[in-house]
Amino acid sequence: MLEEKRSAGAAQRVRSKSILRRQRILDAAARALAEDGYSEAKLSDIAEEAGTHAGSLYYYFPSREDLVTEVLLTSLDRMSEFSSALVADAHVSPLGRVLAFVSLVIEQTLAPNDHYFRAYMRNGSQVPHHIRNVLHARRLRTRRTLSQLLKDAQKSGEISADIDPNIAAQFIMGATNWVGTWFEPGGSYSVKQLTKAYLDLVLNGLSPRGPRPHAKVPTRRGSKAAKTRRGGKSD
Repeated sequence: MLEEKRSAGAAQRVRSKSILRRQRILDAAARALAEDGYSEAKLSDIAEEAGTHAGSLYYYFPSREDLVTEVLLTSLDRMSEFSSALVADAHVSPLGRVLAFVSLVIEQTLAPNDHYFRAYMRNGSQVPHHIRNVLHARRLRTRRTLSQLLKDAQKSGEISADIDPNIAAQFIMGATNWVGTWFEPGGSYSVKQLTKAYLDLVLNGLSPRGPRPHAKVPTRRGSKAAKTRRGGKSD
């Protein structure tokens, strides 16, 4: 019996070390992808930072692409888990949940020690097509959750009923996801200031305070539609 307990304890320690090493590899890969990009990230550098050898990476991940996919899916899963939790949070108003989502994406994307979000932002469109398909399915789930949050805010009267929640969700995700490509730490804006500005844009748009005019799609001079409205002929 004593020998069995010792064997079980030894096996558990081996599993724990394996889990920790796998996480170190993922963390190192996330940093490499965030800083160097998909094409330049080297397995040898990832292994060195993780404290192991390049060949041992294949014990945890069958291929380089499997490792990359796991890193990028981790980023999307974090976002999805948070947005799903917001849907179920009865202590926050529907609009408050939308704003919390915006704040989270910005803060996590710009967090200096969280490389996963930046790895996804930099490499999501650069990886091979079959990986992009996997990412798209996961990203779609998050976008649908955000769209539902916006619909709930419409039902509660917190945002305009004229807004298409699906388009609004696309707009919010696009605007927040790319903040990491142009934000400069130590520059003109702090993360707090930037987050506040984004929240103000989501709440108020670009219109002046007071009654908001309905947006109209501008028509370029000389276009077919403009000529038709003026009674002119078009080619």
